[in-house]
Amino acid sequence: RGCSLVDASILRAHLRGTNLCGCDMRGAQLHLSDMEDADLSDTQLQGADLSKCCLRGANVTNAIFTGASLSESELEGCDLGVANPDFSRVKLSGTRLSAVSMQE
Repeated sequence: RGCSLVDASILRAHLRGTNLCGCDMRGAQLHLSDMEDADLSDTQLQGADLSKCCLRGANVTNAIFTGASLSESELEGCDLGVANPDFSRVKLSGTRLSAVSMQE
């Protein structure tokens, strides 16, 4: 929680169910990582490579994804929470977004 992984290279990481709330992961290389059911709320992911990651069931409330790559990732069942996460300039080609929830 609240860690700094700026520009870290963490490929194929097993982060299932991990609490990454408030972490600064700008520019991190997380290609092919498993973050199913992880808590990514309030996380800074600007410019991060999350391509081919599993984010099924993850909590991404208030996460900032500006300029990140989520290409071919799985976001099925993600919780976007009350505030919409920032997905501006995000690469979403081939990304699965089914059953994503957002509260009003």
